[in-house]
Amino acid sequence: MTKIEILEMIVNGESSGVEFKEEGVSPIDLAEEIVAFSNFKGGTILIGVSDEGSIPGVKRKDLEEEWVMNICRDIVKPAIIPYYEQKKVDEGQIVAVVKIDQGVSKPYYVEREGRKKYLIRVGSTKREATREELGRLFQEAGIVHYDSTPIFGSSIEDLDWLLLKEYFLTIRGINIEEMRGRINQLLINTELMVRREEKVFPTAAGMLLFGKNPQKFLPQSGITAVKFKGKDVDYGMEDRKEVEGTLPEQVEEAISFVERNTKVSTTLKGIKREDKPEYPVPAIREAIVNAVVHRNYSMAGSKIRLLIFEDRLEIRSPGKLPNTVSLDGIKVGCSSFRNPVLVGFMQHYGYVEKIGLGIPIKIIKGMIEHNGKQPKFEEVDEEFRVTLYA
Repeated sequence: MTKIEILEMIVNGESSGVEFKEEGVSPIDLAEEIVAFSNFKGGTILIGVSDEGSIPGVKRKDLEEEWVMNICRDIVKPAIIPYYEQKKVDEGQIVAVVKIDQGVSKPYYVEREGRKKYLIRVGSTKREATREELGRLFQEAGIVHYDSTPIFGSSIEDLDWLLLKEYFLTIRGINIEEMRGRINQLLINTELMVRREEKVFPTAAGMLLFGKNPQKFLPQSGITAVKFKGKDVDYGMEDRKEVEGTLPEQVEEAISFVERNTKVSTTLKGIKREDKPEYPVPAIREAIVNAVVHRNYSMAGSKIRLLIFEDRLEIRSPGKLPNTVSLDGIKVGCSSFRNPVLVGFMQHYGYVEKIGLGIPIKIIKGMIEHNGKQPKFEEVDEEFRVTLYA
């Protein structure tokens, strides 16, 4: 980092990606800032700069790097190795630059007074993660999968017996009518139910796949589908539907909504009539399946949004990509499962085929072959968005 870049950073002040610390900062306070950045998107700490932006600098320049590295190794858990350098700025004062990347071993914490503190960056400050935020950090790390967690307050009576019977008989060749007292253990073994102490509860996956009324227990599950009159929301709506039910039901109903609200052009080749939809159905199906299977179900109050405009179709799915997956990676088939139980069952149903190839083959290649237009993939705030152009 150059002297000019550091001075510009100081002039701009603290932000979600920049923190100032004076040389006298305690090891535990510095460790907490490092943890907050590691659990967020990374950031830069300038040591030798006051909160107001004055530059007293650092004096113990020969020991500063070793001191910072010891904090990152001994206090930050899991340990990290930050980028470190020192620069002379302004009138010769030395500023230590500690650059922290987004952590790949989330969640990070410090242990203080016998308690683990998980911190996150919020604006220009740090704070302890809430229970919901901590759950997301564990999900991102692949340590906890929400789809296998229990739905407390529900029971086997909230699962649809006919759906279960059809699945196990057709897919697995098991007649659950003959199992009598062993049905609970079968559902536990397949992660559709889970035992907690002396009780057995359906898991989130069990409810989403086989629930009589999944939205009763998981109101965030479902798809808000809207057809707009023009190229943005200001033009008003032509059609709207709240798509609910089990995941297979949501997929089929969402596809029907798209087909009902998009055009089909007809051409004649000789005496043969050819119909061409605005969007290729395999690409639509893949994008919708990906959304219901891979979204973050721990985000209460956040549904998938299916938005159809005059010139494009957007699918906005709650939750960013998991830690180990990048926007570039998904385009070439890299995958990581936030909800592995859902993936497995939807694969049994034929909605998920060759793992990792849906986006590069069905969506990217499919759209280019259909109309020559590249689809767009992006992360906006806490959403993953797929845009297909008409």
